[in-house]
Amino acid sequence: MGAAVDALVTAQTVLEQNVLPMTAMYPIMRAAMENAALAIYLLAPSERDQRPRHTYLVADDDAQLRCTFSKPMGNIDAKVARTRARKEQLERQA
Repeated sequence: MGAAVDALVTAQTVLEQNVLPMTAMYPIMRAAMENAALAIYLLAPSERDQRPRHTYLVADDDAQLRCTFSKPMGNIDAKVARTRARKEQLERQA
């Protein structure tokens, strides 16, 4: 949620100061919308056990992206393995 607020504050500052062309605002506004949507996705489930599951789904997606970009460089991130292990543990509990 903080990232969404930061992006919106940046957008407001840019608009008030007329510093950048209007098209420069698209990436900032997209970041604001994506981060706000992510916050809603993580906090929306009414069942308490669903929120951690959503968190690990997002973390797993981030880990997969990190793996995709790390493999060509020969790096395998230990955080990826921990995140996947925790996600699998949560799935078994469901």
